[in-house]
Amino acid sequence: MSRMMTAVLLMAVLAACSRAGDPDPPQTRFELAAGPGEVTELCFESAAGDVVIYRFEASRPLGFNLHYHVDEEMFFPVPEHETAAEKGQYIVPADQDYCLMWTNSSTDLTATLVAELYGAGAVTAH
Repeated sequence: MSRMMTAVLLMAVLAACSRAGDPDPPQTRFELAAGPGEVTELCFESAAGDVVIYRFEASRPLGFNLHYHVDEEMFFPVPEHETAAEKGQYIVPADQDYCLMWTNSSTDLTATLVAELYGAGAVTAH
């Protein structure tokens, strides 16, 4: 093997190794607000086998869940619970639209949050 080819291969291996430990940048980053009594959602498309990683930080504890709909029924892979921050992953079992949902139970305070998604398909906020 020529010296040039060896050098090119070595550079490619080193570049791959240096990226292996670095987290990918977020596929989607949202800055959201939930007014008093409001619900905010990030819904995304996903396919079976996808690994979706999410994380968020909010200015105050909010009700949070990950859910999906089948006809009129809702299913909660991550049941609703109060938290101001969370990081998790979900291995998608079937082609489906999923939603991260935050509920602000305060009657007078608006909550702000920053959420990031990795590995999700098209995302909509509402």
